[in-house]
Amino acid sequence: MRHSTSSGLAIVVTAFGLFAAEAVQSTTFVHKRIADLAREADGVLVGRIAQVEARQAPDRDIYTFVTVAHIDAVVGQVAASPLTLRLLGGELLGHGLDVGGPNFTIGEKVVLFVRGNGVQMIPLVGGPQGVFRVVLSADGREEVVDHDGNRVTAVVGNDVVTERGHSRGSLVVGGPATALAPRPLTTPADRLAKARTDQPNTRRVALSEFLAEIRALGATRNGAGGGTRRAVMSVDDFRGITQGTDQNGRVEALTGFESQPHLER
Repeated sequence: MRHSTSSGLAIVVTAFGLFAAEAVQSTTFVHKRIADLAREADGVLVGRIAQVEARQAPDRDIYTFVTVAHIDAVVGQVAASPLTLRLLGGELLGHGLDVGGPNFTIGEKVVLFVRGNGVQMIPLVGGPQGVFRVVLSADGREEVVDHDGNRVTAVVGNDVVTERGHSRGSLVVGGPATALAPRPLTTPADRLAKARTDQPNTRRVALSEFLAEIRALGATRNGAGGGTRRAVMSVDDFRGITQGTDQNGRVEALTGFESQPHLER
């Protein structure tokens, strides 16, 4: 099965439906500068992850629905709050489909650069590059790390400067060289815990400073010929996804797996 998007992502996924324990992935994301993220997004928002739910679609792939609550729109407009994003991939009752998309932890605060929700298989500009996480410093200040837990130390010109303490979960090409850690941390919680404690004397960008830079970059979209932004819509269903058929053209029965919601507590 081949999926492609217009958001700087080319991907080939070899999957065996839900009859295999895990799907095979080959994912390449084109490097996006922070200016690219801000200008290409339908909207940029800050919010807190309230629910992460894996479901099986009519095409028999697994999708993850991520609900974001307590939303503040930084750039553009958000049509609904809470907002639900639909991402291809996830794990359901021991069956997995991994396409290199971002992971989320319930309760974490995030900055999201959203594009094509319900259309793109990963509705975030540049895939995981369109996710930044908010962590608290020892003195309670909100600071920013990237999707992989690397501290954002500055926003210079059109890009962010990060400390490369953690390896990327997906291959990003065309960007600055990355010194990979010998072993990537396995979960978002691990990465964020490390970001809170590593090298406390290193300067970190405050959330307020980061958002101010995003607003300034996002405001240049129309002047740069990017066109009018669409409002970010919530997608909590499988609209646009067709049901699979067998080799004789008959509709394949779904396996009967139920969704597995994880709710904010």
